[in-house]
Amino acid sequence: MLKIEEWATISRELSRHKSARYIGQLLGRHHSTISREIDRNGGAMAYRAVEAQRRREENLARPKERKLEALPRLPGAVNDGLRESRHGQHQRTAAGSR
Repeated sequence: MLKIEEWATISRELSRHKSARYIGQLLGRHHSTISREIDRNGGAMAYRAVEAQRRREENLARPKERKLEALPRLPGAVNDGLRESRHGQHQRTAAGSR
């Protein structure tokens, strides 16, 4: 998770036309982390530190529905897959011991 100082550095260095790789080295972060941050917040031409922070806080604050609650068929599908996997392993183990 990036800090406000890092967002400000990203914004400042982007205005100087620096690359994500350069900014990553400057911040001690992997360049892909910086690149994802830039892409997630409007791209190199539109990136603003304050806006990035606002979006992060907005995303943290929203209640997120759990996948198992949102997709009622998911638990059954997962359990079926596990049963099939175990059954297949049991058959392979039994066949190998002959």
